[in-house]
Amino acid sequence: VYKRQVSTQSTWERSSTKKPMFEPTSDPAAAQPEPEDPEAKATKERLRDIWISFRSRSKIGQLWLAVLYLSQLVSWGCIWDPVGYSILSLFVVILIVNGIILWHYRGFTRLIHFIHLLLWNPLCIYLILRLSGKAGRVIPNGDPTQMIATVCLLFYCASLCFDIRNTFQWFAGDHAVCGTSDWGRWAQGPKEDPSEPVSPPQQKKSVPEDIPIQEVHAS
Repeated sequence: VYKRQVSTQSTWERSSTKKPMFEPTSDPAAAQPEPEDPEAKATKERLRDIWISFRSRSKIGQLWLAVLYLSQLVSWGCIWDPVGYSILSLFVVILIVNGIILWHYRGFTRLIHFIHLLLWNPLCIYLILRLSGKAGRVIPNGDPTQMIATVCLLFYCASLCFDIRNTFQWFAGDHAVCGTSDWGRWAQGPKEDPSEPVSPPQQKKSVPEDIPIQEVHAS
């Protein structure tokens, strides 16, 4: 009769002594995270700069820009009318052009206001003619198209008042990006470069008092 030998080692101890199925590699290069794609990193940095530039604007400027752009979405209420798809199509064009400008300059510049001035001026003229009945069919009173055209026209006119000033500053040489140290320096005028040597002020030559002044007599 063969007796079965019972092991005194517990089940937990026996299982802990087993080798793992996948042993961790000892290669230090494999433990390091993969390097980030340089293009993805540059894109993140550019988007971060654009966001910082937007947040650098004043609270009123941020609110006004958001309300101005969101107000264009009411044109969906009259998309069947030329007023509706004129507002919406120009809104899409402005978004694309301003997006290119933001991406190129990595933030908000005064060139954006020139785009508003260039595209919204003809639209304001069209809306005025349309509301007065001189272009297209007459819009009846109480029609949603009349209310939407009036609201958008008021926003456009208010925005163009600021766009004229900012466009003039852009063409005058103020190409600074909002949020940078150069923003607002154009209004203060040029500053002296501290690296350049400053010439001492020239003093006027004074005539000593003890030298007599000769009078010239006509002969």
